[in-house]
Amino acid sequence: IKSASAHSAYHLACSLEINGRLPDAMPRLLATGSNGHGQLGIAHRDDVSRFTSCLFSDGRNPLEDSTVRVLSLVSGGNHSLLLLTSSRGRNEIWVTGSNRHSELGPGIGPSVNVWTPLDLAAVRGAAGLVEEGTIYEPVAIGCTWSSTFIAFSRSLISDSGLRISDVIVSFGSN
Repeated sequence: IKSASAHSAYHLACSLEINGRLPDAMPRLLATGSNGHGQLGIAHRDDVSRFTSCLFSDGRNPLEDSTVRVLSLVSGGNHSLLLLTSSRGRNEIWVTGSNRHSELGPGIGPSVNVWTPLDLAAVRGAAGLVEEGTIYEPVAIGCTWSSTFIAFSRSLISDSGLRISDVIVSFGSN
């Protein structure tokens, strides 16, 4: 877990846990701490002092699929991001919290209080990362107090073979 400051580390204290003691139990994301902007993703904005299960939009929990791999979990002052590899083998970003400064990216309302998938096509489009024959895959995420950073790995198939270079996109406040 990475956070923008020691203060925001208190805002998001999430961990993965195997629910129960059985090997087939479903993993879940737990959170505790300050939650005034919904940054814990627990469907309300009240602070919580006990670990509480995070909730995901549409009632689905992407962590329940055994092929999902959590790559990174980061938090800013009032927003949080989760980067994972989906069961389809593609990386996804889920967001929750304040979007007052557009720190959650395009296509998200002023705030969300459950984990919501980020529309990566909208992020790529807004950043001009749309090229024929090129795939931009999110590979890393970071936050400051009210900003977000996404590193995209760029795979370009050309006549000379496969070339890779990375692009970092930022949004939110200065």
